[in-house]
Amino acid sequence: MNINKKEMLPEALMKQIPALGATDKMLQNDIMIWAKYDLGGYSWLVTECETEDDDVLFYGYIYNSCIPDLSEWKHFSLFELMCMKLHGTTNVERDLDFKECAFGDYIDEKERGMNS
Repeated sequence: MNINKKEMLPEALMKQIPALGATDKMLQNDIMIWAKYDLGGYSWLVTECETEDDDVLFYGYIYNSCIPDLSEWKHFSLFELMCMKLHGTTNVERDLDFKECAFGDYIDEKERGMNS
């Protein structure tokens, strides 16, 4: 499978995402998630991004659905996402059905799903 950078991060989507550091003073639950990438039990939730040479540097939340306590806020890059594979075949995919939402709403929904 050949991953296309423009499919992973279309220009129109990138223009919506705030620059790195733009949400530093916001309450965590109010920070918007603009894009979501999935692989296995992990989701990369993009809250900020910035072009860096031929790559895009993201900041966001890496959600571990298997062990939520190991989830964390972190920097990651588009290149890193595009290189990740599960069992050598399955690539990270952008969730095309994802609608931007506040971080607090996303986590609340995940927690409700786990307690159902």
